Amino acid sequence: MPTWRSWMGLRSRVPNFLESVQARQLLIPGILCLLLGMLLPSNKLYHQIVGVFLWGPGLVLLWRYRKEAGHFSGCVMLYAALGFLLWSALSATWSSAGDELRRAKYLLLIALSLWTFMLLGGLPERVWLRLLAGAAALMGVVASYAWVNTYLVQGMPWSFRIAAGGQLDHSILAAQVFGVFMLMFYNLMPQRRLAQCGWLLVICGFAAYLLFAQSKGIWLAMLVSICLTPLWRREPFYRVMAALSVLAVVVSYLFAPDVLTQRGMSYRPELFEQGLQLYLSGNKWLGLGLGEHYLLSVQSLGAEFDHPHNLFLNILIQVGAVGFVLWCLMWGCVALTAWQFRRLKLGSVVMAVWVFASVAFLSDGFYVWDKPRDIWFITWIPLGLALVLWRLGKTSEQPLQ
Repeated sequence: MPTWRSWMGLRSRVPNFLESVQARQLLIPGILCLLLGMLLPSNKLYHQIVGVFLWGPGLVLLWRYRKEAGHFSGCVMLYAALGFLLWSALSATWSSAGDELRRAKYLLLIALSLWTFMLLGGLPERVWLRLLAGAAALMGVVASYAWVNTYLVQGMPWSFRIAAGGQLDHSILAAQVFGVFMLMFYNLMPQRRLAQCGWLLVICGFAAYLLFAQSKGIWLAMLVSICLTPLWRREPFYRVMAALSVLAVVVSYLFAPDVLTQRGMSYRPELFEQGLQLYLSGNKWLGLGLGEHYLLSVQSLGAEFDHPHNLFLNILIQVGAVGFVLWCLMWGCVALTAWQFRRLKLGSVVMAVWVFASVAFLSDGFYVWDKPRDIWFITWIPLGLALVLWRLGKTSEQPLQ
């Protein structure tokens, strides 16, 4: 029979366990703020709310849960991410941009955000699936509302390029955010028929928005991700959707080629060439330094741009080959982790978003060293989710229930 001491020991451990669970759950509202904060009217308000609900609790729990870092002792992905952030901070010393303290603060906020993902990796996968599905469903409603309001209420012409307003007023960058949420929701198809009807309506709302965003880079990224989805989701539905997507592109090219060829390549090849020449003309290992301002001239357009519309190339220009290698190592580890755990629904979500982001990087996206904004949804948030996957799959401890 249990002794008096054993009963007392059990009673002392139960409150500690419950307290541990509740402490971790303090970060859940912060993660929701990070995911949904783009719906707020201003970037400043977004950062303030994330600071209160995510970074504040993350700092409070930093010392208490310092042993959590032990679960990531063999995580090359985390080492590469920290190495990239440290090298970026170091590169600011040879940049003439100045304001090193502000840039260092942004890098610390990125690291703190990743820490909160690591902490919440101790929660069951189902908690994450509910968080992502709920956030994606709400974003799908917003995308649907933006489409209805733009074309049916305001009566804008069908050729008008949609934007959602507020922080999502840039058509292409907003399409990146909505594209990420669409793929999250797309890979979380519910089992019940009635729920599938609502799920399909939300997916159609996303698709309508992305179609009228008129970004060929986003279209290509979405097409590649949907076509590759059957590799990690074996349901017949995903194979059918992949085939229908390819068929839709072929039909569009045959009967409405202007839809796919309008605006050409939007000067992306010229910008890439100019950016590559700039990189090769400087210090190839060190780069220009974090935050260094530069301009790329497109003579045929008579305009200058402050980035090459290619995230990989901009990283190469800013922090050189060393930073670029660290970024590629980190980003490659995200893919390997997602593929390793692709049978988990969270793994399929990360895999789909990684493919989408990797293709989108080639035509858009440029500055990853900033506070939360649209670029985070194709960079740091996928990395955070991959750290959660690592925590779920690698630790021998049972996740907190």
